[in-house]
Amino acid sequence: MGITEELWEFPVEFTLKTIGHADEPLTEIVTEIVSRHVASFDASTIELKASAKGKYTSVTARMRFEDKTQVEGVYRDLNDHKAIVWSL
Repeated sequence: MGITEELWEFPVEFTLKTIGHADEPLTEIVTEIVSRHVASFDASTIELKASAKGKYTSVTARMRFEDKTQVEGVYRDLNDHKAIVWSL
């Protein structure tokens, strides 16, 4: 995935949305992946919400991206993880 840097104004406060399998430790997974790319990430910003049938959990997390390599790294690693269904 490559982002068009002209469409972003860095640094940027960003809200990440992702959905994963409810039986996975999504808080830990998202924290580990985002922290790998965004050293200042505060895991206390994570909010979880179960799907109606309980099969999935949505994860919302807020962070500050300093450049496009952080954005690309976070999304690449989230999308490569087996517990993550999709990220927005």
